[in-house]
Amino acid sequence: MANTLVFNHRSELRIPAPDGIIPTANNCPHGSPGDLLYLGETYQFNPHTETYIHKACHPQIKFGWQQSQHMPPEAARIWLKVKTITIQTLEQVNRFDAHNEGFHTSGRFLRRSDIPDALRHGIQHRDALKAFHAYCEQLGWPRNCQFWVLGIQRISKHHAQTMCGIHNELTNTRQRKPNPSRDNQPLYY
Repeated sequence: MANTLVFNHRSELRIPAPDGIIPTANNCPHGSPGDLLYLGETYQFNPHTETYIHKACHPQIKFGWQQSQHMPPEAARIWLKVKTITIQTLEQVNRFDAHNEGFHTSGRFLRRSDIPDALRHGIQHRDALKAFHAYCEQLGWPRNCQFWVLGIQRISKHHAQTMCGIHNELTNTRQRKPNPSRDNQPLYY
């Protein structure tokens, strides 16, 4: 996912609703329109340069990585603003939606760099929609699966800091649900 967001190939995120939950725009666990999200990535802190590095950029480094769910906001390189939240079933996804999800075709095969190698084998299609459906099938999502569809816009880290009203460092907030008492705090995705 990080690579499609880095290169701005994605303007929507589909998040499947757990069994027994009927998704609505009001019960999305990833925020509401106007909220900021930061993308957690596998990372490590480099004490020599006092900077964070990301595994997606340094795959040659084989050890010392921290799991993405432990990444503090100040280490995030990808910030998103939630523009809209809608509900959709897997069967309602069309080619335009698959394109917005980051599925593109270029030449003969699908081009989406964040798909794990284990999944790539089964989803080499000329058609982005077929590739998206095959990807969902590989993940085990049923055909009647319902999604929260977040319309997103990538924003700069500086812009995110300004929107949060934080000028020196972003606070370490890893909430998944909006909290009215922390209106300007970013949410972890």
